[in-house]
Amino acid sequence: VLYCDFPTEERLQFLVRTYGDFDKDGVIASLKKITKKLGGQHTKAALEYYEAGNLYEATKIVLVYYDKSYDYGLLKREIKNIQTLKIDTINPELNALQLIQFLKSQENPISEINHENTIINN
Repeated sequence: VLYCDFPTEERLQFLVRTYGDFDKDGVIASLKKITKKLGGQHTKAALEYYEAGNLYEATKIVLVYYDKSYDYGLLKREIKNIQTLKIDTINPELNALQLIQFLKSQENPISEINHENTIINN
């Protein structure tokens, strides 16, 4: 497993930019679907922030839930099978290059990526 570790602030800003224009009713419905996991108080606060137009604070609350879910999933893995790559900014093209460079530097480096974007090992 390769865990890409982005700074929280960078993630928050990216999520707000990416999802800020989504259908309002759809976002509200999605928030309500995770009420049990997020908790009633957190859901209420996130909805209030969202409806007031404060996407940043709403996203900050929801991100805590998602981070806990991802962390739980990682805990099910053997620690020796998890590698962490710290990345400062979210830029898909640059991040793809960083991932390729990182993978090439590992014990079993990749030699190329074919036209179907499949990694081919040496």
